[in-house]
Amino acid sequence: MVSAALDKQLLINVNNQVGVLAHLMEVISLADINMVAICGYAVANQGIVMIVTEDNEKAKQLLIGKGYQVREEEIVVLTVKNKPGALQSLTKKIADAGIDVTLVYGSVDKNLPTTRIVLLSQYNNAILKAFTI
Repeated sequence: MVSAALDKQLLINVNNQVGVLAHLMEVISLADINMVAICGYAVANQGIVMIVTEDNEKAKQLLIGKGYQVREEEIVVLTVKNKPGALQSLTKKIADAGIDVTLVYGSVDKNLPTTRIVLLSQYNNAILKAFTI
């Protein structure tokens, strides 16, 4: 079983320097905002951090207030069973529908029955439709 929902992620442009991720997390955690997902990378001196929180609007305003460049982007959050082949099955369904995925990230706790996967595509609504009955 797969459930799908449209959501938004925050994209935060940062300088690639020691402590910047810790600072982002401090701003969010001090406001008692729970993280749902996080992904980040750096190239040379620049980085981007993508986060999904339980209160993106509040997180966005706090981060902007601290001088960060923040923008929102629509994503699809899939909740899937935590078992071998689950990700293969859903990505095959997306591929068979001719949908190009441009970003994917997630994490698994081996002790939980489900996991969340974040996907981004030019066709987010088509992904949502593929997994909504």
